[in-house]
Amino acid sequence: GEGTIPVAVGLSMTLPGLPVVYAGDEFGAVGVDGEASRTPMPWGTEGEPAVAERIALYRDLVHLRRAHPALAGGGLRWVHVDEDAVLFVREAAEESILVLAARGDVEMTVPADAVPGAEGAQALYGTVAVDAASDVVTISACGPVFAAWALPGVRTP
Repeated sequence: GEGTIPVAVGLSMTLPGLPVVYAGDEFGAVGVDGEASRTPMPWGTEGEPAVAERIALYRDLVHLRRAHPALAGGGLRWVHVDEDAVLFVREAAEESILVLAARGDVEMTVPADAVPGAEGAQALYGTVAVDAASDVVTISACGPVFAAWALPGVRTP
């Protein structure tokens, strides 16, 4: 895959705040000296496999954010944080989104009550499985990895 790029773009589309795509990021353009180093947009390269893959990544993750209002306005609840991975939930009344981002391999177990509805988690992005046993939720994946799942919404009093 593309290493950590999907992790970075995935976090920018799922964490609170407005995601910013700097012109050319979606083409894989790079800059080493700020604004002055960015070259013109490489129009016409959209059909090249690496560029097409990067554009599809941005398209899919922007669509994820736009299709799930909890990602724009839902609350944020951290479920698991360590040196290599984060697991959090963006929560809203209609729907919650569980998000995994890791720079390395993942083998995490969290209490089931930390992820209500995990037994019915529907994969929205990525191919990582959520294993919801009676009292724990386990997530295993080879990293770097970004994944997101739909969960039931939360009702507030």
